[in-house]
Amino acid sequence: MFYKCVYIIIYIVFVLNRLALGDNSTYKCGICAKENAKLCQIEQSIGYSCFKRSSTETVKDTGKKPGKKKYIHEKAPMTNEARECIPHGIHIDPGFEICCAWSPHTGCNLVLDKQHKGEFCSTCRIQNSLYKDLEICPCSYVSRSGSEQLISIDLKILIGMTIGFYIVQKITNLLN
Repeated sequence: MFYKCVYIIIYIVFVLNRLALGDNSTYKCGICAKENAKLCQIEQSIGYSCFKRSSTETVKDTGKKPGKKKYIHEKAPMTNEARECIPHGIHIDPGFEICCAWSPHTGCNLVLDKQHKGEFCSTCRIQNSLYKDLEICPCSYVSRSGSEQLISIDLKILIGMTIGFYIVQKITNLLN
């Protein structure tokens, strides 16, 4: 009799725990905390935004193979523990393809449907044309790495030095 009561109590605790945490088992979490910590600071807001592709919308396959890229961004490593990414007290209903969840404690996180093949950590920091209605994390500080800048600082210095040498050469030619 005593053992049956223990099993009932354990079951009740398990059910209450599931209700309190929310069942986000239909999602997986992109492990982006390390990358996003330097690139996106969340100061005070807590929230999430999700994207669901309409049934008429399809992803176009152009048949083109991607060219050789100088900088290859890797997709985020994934874990099936979605609770690591979703801030405490937030429950995300099933059925969304991709979500961004944020809080000062957890940072800016990527949450994907378990069927999704993968995504980049930057998807929740930088607006992506594939996910038009997805609200990105409200980063108070967004930094770009050198590979994402249009012209790197080294290239700017090289251009400046080249122009400077050209001007000095022209002036010395005029004086001679």
